[in-house]
Amino acid sequence: MGLLSSSSVRLSLTALALWIGASLSTTASHAQTPPAPSAPAPVAPAFQVPAQAPAPYLNPGTAQVPNTYNYSAKFGVQFSLIPRGPGSYGVRLATHPATYTALALIGFEPGDEIVYLNNQPIYGPYGLDQAHGYTNFTFINVRTGQYQQAAAYVP
Repeated sequence: MGLLSSSSVRLSLTALALWIGASLSTTASHAQTPPAPSAPAPVAPAFQVPAQAPAPYLNPGTAQVPNTYNYSAKFGVQFSLIPRGPGSYGVRLATHPATYTALALIGFEPGDEIVYLNNQPIYGPYGLDQAHGYTNFTFINVRTGQYQQAAAYVP
């Protein structure tokens, strides 16, 4: 004879069926009344963009603050054009120049502003890339705020 008799199994199955039926009826009654919707919680953005980025390395008397950068493939540097006179610009470096370029060997750093190449003004975004051969750079040093000159060979 086994541990469970057929009458006790029948009784257990009947109790189980009654219990399942009771739990299904309470679940169905709860399903008919959905909970009231709640307002979603406000989510803070992961990153907030500032209204306007601060203008780095401004010299007194600068006409405009640039909002875009140009790129010189010859020197491997990003720069912005700063109006300096009628049709002429200063080239303000935004990044360090690429290693072993003429600008890097002279020691230019972000914020330095080249105002003349071979004592001639710079007339547009391609003026810096037009430098070749022995070139004299006249620039404003960001550390001192003073005009300086340096020369280098530009291949």
